[in-house]
Amino acid sequence: MLLNPVLDNARPLMVVGLPRCGTRFIANAFNKHPAVHLNGEIPHVTMKAAIEFVTATDEFFTSRDRVLTNRDNAYVTIESGWTTQRRELLYTMWASLPKSVPVALPDHSVGWYGHKTPNHDQFWEFYRDFFGGSGPKYVFCMRGFADNYISRDAIGAKPIAQVAKQYRAAVNRYADMKEALGDDVSLFILEDLREGGVDYLREVLFDRLSIPVSADVLTVIDPHTPANSSAQKGIEKRSLNDAERAFIAKNRDLVEALDAARSAQRI
Repeated sequence: MLLNPVLDNARPLMVVGLPRCGTRFIANAFNKHPAVHLNGEIPHVTMKAAIEFVTATDEFFTSRDRVLTNRDNAYVTIESGWTTQRRELLYTMWASLPKSVPVALPDHSVGWYGHKTPNHDQFWEFYRDFFGGSGPKYVFCMRGFADNYISRDAIGAKPIAQVAKQYRAAVNRYADMKEALGDDVSLFILEDLREGGVDYLREVLFDRLSIPVSADVLTVIDPHTPANSSAQKGIEKRSLNDAERAFIAKNRDLVEALDAARSAQRI
């Protein structure tokens, strides 16, 4: 058995969305809940390779009813460990692939297990097909385009046009996920946290996803905790320069994109 027994009945839960929009903050808030255990970020290239392996293995076993044994003309039916333990392998990958050392699992059963990884929503269709009717629940993190771009630029982001392309893709992907998954995906908007505080967190993280939460858990979640590394370091947000303002003025869909996301509409 690969899987820690405390995860036997755990349903998948992931924090996804755009970088620099509070994924770490949300994961830390979730981990205050005794029934939730989320690991840190998994590198995109690593997870992509892992998914390719899982997909190829799944196709091999599920597309064949029988497999050769060590005798040339003998076959046995496949009721192998793969069909019964494929979920264990994926959960074990989630535990083994994060950039940082995962926090140790608790000594009690966990109801929700996963990780926080920006842009991991790119794999949502794989997870839908892999888990079937007991598929993952997601918190999808976003913020306004200008603030997202400035925050990403502070850590050496790509040109504004490339960030804009990724931003549009995220808005559209969220709309697709919401249409397909319904209440299993919840939108977290960083700007709304500042006004809504812990009540907003209760709604986005727990109420919308039907994850029971006690008042005791909510009291230990601090909505004023810095949401990303720049905020933790006290780095003040800069203003847009003339070229950046001109770019946004020519791309008005970026200004309207957050409202589109609130309505789960593509842009």
